[in-house]
Amino acid sequence: MMRTALKLASTALAGLALAGSLAAPAQAVSAYPHMNYSGNPLGGTDRSNVGTMNDQISSIRTYGSYVKFWEDNGYSDRNFITRMDWNDLRDTATNLHWGETWNDRISSWDTSPYRTY
Repeated sequence: MMRTALKLASTALAGLALAGSLAAPAQAVSAYPHMNYSGNPLGGTDRSNVGTMNDQISSIRTYGSYVKFWEDNGYSDRNFITRMDWNDLRDTATNLHWGETWNDRISSWDTSPYRTY
């Protein structure tokens, strides 16, 4: 009887651990200083200022959330909306001039759920 209870408890704990590892991360964005999601990421839901990573972000993960990225601090200037992960921001130029890309250009982002993009 005791063995059965322990086996059930260990199976339940393993199931909870697996479910936790599959859950979406608490932050809606991870921004990386290098392509292919490498380097020390900066995470968060909303950032009016990315600090030392200003104009240094080269890849992003949005985990399926709609995110609006801005060129300048304080959610200002040119921007683009995505829910895709971008392993190389040189591949997107939405709302920029010819020859420009979003690589090393992001300075703020917003994931506010009340916004309709």
